[in-house]
Amino acid sequence: AVSSKTHVALSTEEEELLLLRFLDRMVLDPSSAKRMSFEVFGLVLIIYDLFWLPMQVFDPPVSTFTEVMGWTSSVYWLVDIPMSFLVGNIRQGILEMKVRKIAWIYLR
Repeated sequence: AVSSKTHVALSTEEEELLLLRFLDRMVLDPSSAKRMSFEVFGLVLIIYDLFWLPMQVFDPPVSTFTEVMGWTSSVYWLVDIPMSFLVGNIRQGILEMKVRKIAWIYLR
């Protein structure tokens, strides 16, 4: 049996609404275990950088560990910036979990 799938064309406005609904479901509570773990990992990277970056003056040898840490730190900070738009924001005691409103808070 051949299945006949019909494709419904969505307007740009409908596509935008679907995307916003999808992104709204991805927003994390700022006090969730996932977000707190991500933040603690960032703190570990900051502490590492506090010690490692000044050591660069002495031109230490490159090792696999330092290469991995360098890339890990770079990727973390690259991902952290856009992820901020997917974390709820508390303003005046109200938790905002809508992507559009969170973006507006950051872009103001």
